[in-house]
Amino acid sequence: MKILGILLMSLGLILVWSHAQETVVPKAIIEVQPDVYHIGKIPDSQIVSFAFTLVNHSSQKMKIERVTVSCGCTVLEQNFQEVEPGQSTQLNVKFDPKGRRGYARWEILVFTNVPQAPIVMAPFDVEILKEGMLSHEVVSFGEFQRGLPVECDFWIAPANTPDFKIEAVEVILGEPGISSFDVQITSEICEDFYPGTRKAAHIKLVAKKDIPYGRHEGIVRVTTNIPGYEKIELPILAKVAGIIGVRPDYVRMDNIVPGESVIRRVLVYHREGKSFQIVKIESTLPFLATGVVPVLEDQYYQVLVSIKKDAVLTAGEFRGQLTIYNTSEEMPKITIPVQGLVMEKPAK
Repeated sequence: MKILGILLMSLGLILVWSHAQETVVPKAIIEVQPDVYHIGKIPDSQIVSFAFTLVNHSSQKMKIERVTVSCGCTVLEQNFQEVEPGQSTQLNVKFDPKGRRGYARWEILVFTNVPQAPIVMAPFDVEILKEGMLSHEVVSFGEFQRGLPVECDFWIAPANTPDFKIEAVEVILGEPGISSFDVQITSEICEDFYPGTRKAAHIKLVAKKDIPYGRHEGIVRVTTNIPGYEKIELPILAKVAGIIGVRPDYVRMDNIVPGESVIRRVLVYHREGKSFQIVKIESTLPFLATGVVPVLEDQYYQVLVSIKKDAVLTAGEFRGQLTIYNTSEEMPKITIPVQGLVMEKPAK
């Protein structure tokens, strides 16, 4: 009996195995090959072209009605034609990684006339690494509230100089003598540069709690011993918001023609709706005239900036600043950069 039981059990296992072998996983009505396209690691400057194959397993002629992509970095490269049953077509794709970093996955949605497969997904993924030795071209803090712990990082990682040194990091702003950022430098192993892991200097800038309000523009100058890159300069931009808001936070006066009327407007307001008054406005550019128009009494003002009628202008670019003095105890002075371009006076 024991032997018979073993024989019956073995027979059952064979039958189960045979049934499993006969079970066939049905194909998708519209099959995408590959099911995920793995681009792999690429530098952020390399445009990549690749293709999916769409196979029509339905019993009717397939028509691709439209295709949508989940990112502006992806472009389809051809017009689609109808696909007979059992036939296939290619989905040619071009991917531009510019301005992107790290691992990402996107989907291409293909809309068809096949009722059983009205939408077909063609996904792809990629790991985008930074080419060169600088992780960023600009150090941008964006806009932040004064007093908050705000920081901005960038990395320097030369591929052919693993024993490089950072000798100094300076933050040079438009107004000399202002120290608005603390600098921290650490040595790390970084995996974000193409084609792979390398030694890097991690430079962190931290905004000081008493950083002046307003717009800060300048450069970060890094002194190194890297051959050919002893001085590295990156633009820096930060907007420090306070209780008095300014929109826009700078004045542009481009393409000025001497003799023509030019007016720019800046809105100055209290972020909490409290009362304040503008006391006076000073300009470092003597040919500018300013005025103040109340929009909402004691809360909103429009500052008018114009060129004086009798001003003698020299063709070329000019830069300066406006300083708005007001009665707010927390933020009694606001500085706004001014930039413009005077055109040559037209010949008569």
